[in-house]
Amino acid sequence: MKVAGLSLKEAIDRIKEAYNTLYPKVPIRVRLVLSRTFYLPILGAVKKPGLTMVTGIERLSQALADAGGLQPGAALTRIEMYTSKGGMKKVNLYKFITDGSESDNPYVAQSVKIVVPFTDNFVRVKGAIVENPFSPKEEKPTQKGIGFVPKSYSVNETVVEYEEGDSVGSVIMKAGGIQDLADTKNIKVLRKGKWIKTTYSTLIEPGDLVYVPFLENEVYVEGAVTTPGAFPFIPGKTVGDYIAIAGGPLERAKGKVYLMISNGKKTRVSFDRIVSRGDRIYVPWTTFKWWEDYLKIASVLTTVVVTWLTISKR
Repeated sequence: MKVAGLSLKEAIDRIKEAYNTLYPKVPIRVRLVLSRTFYLPILGAVKKPGLTMVTGIERLSQALADAGGLQPGAALTRIEMYTSKGGMKKVNLYKFITDGSESDNPYVAQSVKIVVPFTDNFVRVKGAIVENPFSPKEEKPTQKGIGFVPKSYSVNETVVEYEEGDSVGSVIMKAGGIQDLADTKNIKVLRKGKWIKTTYSTLIEPGDLVYVPFLENEVYVEGAVTTPGAFPFIPGKTVGDYIAIAGGPLERAKGKVYLMISNGKKTRVSFDRIVSRGDRIYVPWTTFKWWEDYLKIASVLTTVVVTWLTISKR
């Protein structure tokens, strides 16, 4: 029975129809055991252009991955898929990435050639974004503009094609979306050497770099405490709780406590103040009381001298 040229569903339906004609009361199950493989020319903005071995059940995104993935500057809005009958279909793979549209991630079985064009109009997206296997990515993300990065999280960077009317939100979706600790209230755009604070609806220009920072996931306790340092942020904890987590105040600690703010300035707070992500708690030292210290040192020296004299007279 010839099923070449049919989709998998069409082939299964034809086989079942023929079988039921001969054995109407016998149930049948049909499944694909092994798909054919063939070489498909994949050209343009892929890392390994040329003949790529694919299977008959692969979709476009997988075929592009088989060709080494996409190069930065790939035009995903107009990928060209040529058929054996001389036709050509343009596919917008971003619709699959952002909306899950399978019609924009078709099977490659009927294709004889795929061409991924290059574009000069692109935008870089970096920071707390999800690593999208279908988007072109930078192997070594640039360090410019990177702030706090939580442990076990990574900075990702990708290049997306610019389309007229693109906003900060749309290019982030093209890039793959945001990580769970992304600070969406402080997204910035680097445009012509200047940082611009933005919202999701801010329009993008070609050549922009969109940076999505991470939320600070630590609280810092400094000054006159037993173990100063960074501690994981726990919602609902107070200043006093974090001083206790840091081992408690030292003997020389003052009863006051401060939060560090911008430009090295401090603001006094109470021990029951609720702590926010990234807060820096500072417990100040008492003023140096030289006479108390000298009294302690003199007392210790006196004890040592008396002990030595006592031993020497024996």
